[in-house]
Amino acid sequence: MYFDNQCIKEEQRGDTIISIERKKLWLVQLKILEEIKRICKKFNIEYFAMSGTLLGAIRHNGYIPWDDDIDLGMTRTNYDRFIKVAKKELNKDFFLQCNETENNFFRVHLQVRYSDSCMLTKGDFNHSYNMGIWVDIFPFDKIPKDISLDNKLRKKVAFKNRLLNMYMYYYNDNFIKKTIKYFLSRFYVILNGGLKKSIKKYDKLVTKYKDLKTNFYYDELTWEPKVKRCFSEELLTNLSTHKFEDTEISIPFDYHNQLIKEFGENYMTPIKAPSCHGQTFIDFNNSYKKYQRLSRKEFLELFNNG
Repeated sequence: MYFDNQCIKEEQRGDTIISIERKKLWLVQLKILEEIKRICKKFNIEYFAMSGTLLGAIRHNGYIPWDDDIDLGMTRTNYDRFIKVAKKELNKDFFLQCNETENNFFRVHLQVRYSDSCMLTKGDFNHSYNMGIWVDIFPFDKIPKDISLDNKLRKKVAFKNRLLNMYMYYYNDNFIKKTIKYFLSRFYVILNGGLKKSIKKYDKLVTKYKDLKTNFYYDELTWEPKVKRCFSEELLTNLSTHKFEDTEISIPFDYHNQLIKEFGENYMTPIKAPSCHGQTFIDFNNSYKKYQRLSRKEFLELFNNG
């Protein structure tokens, strides 16, 4: 991706110096965000900033200074509609990455990738999927307020979630853990008729209560299904817009109470935290395909030198 380097300069926000490389990353992600917004506007699909992106919008009018990604959410209805239209509507520079568009692949949420770039995490070793710079979109599903039904669902989701993630990510474990994860996950997938059928059963489970009209709340059942996040229907359907860097982003109207739940009463006070992605390797000038045939040693050296 071309950058006008004369226009990109280091910037200090509070106690944090934002490097030129981080600002380049943000520019690519904002380019992806604009494409997502274009599609959502065209097809009347609602999305909203969530987690650190929501906090950054409110506290910094943009990114949290040390953040490295954009996290968006959609109710399951909007999420499914976005997948359907984005497969055809996305500009050719972007790729819709989800279980329907990648082979031998499982992820509990989708990502929109900028294909002519590269952003690797250590978990990407030995995979062949698109590894361009991304923006995350998470589905929010209806969960019954009945505690016993809620807990029962979460246990089942957590079990299937863990096994399917094991199927994808086990390369960075030691030999014993790697072997256990490999055989456990593959036995589970074979038992369920293959990966595609296993994913369909997982999707059917997380959307079990999609037809509920009352006594439900929304929750994002992804990395930690047992952790309750509890978004009210009104919170995720009553949206407004807010400044985010040089553009605007959609946010829940009642963002204050949600940020208190997630970050505490003092959420406006910055507390520096590490990225949830850990160490990353980024190449703005070459496609991810350049790095897909590296040996394990060569792959790990990217992070030592990055």
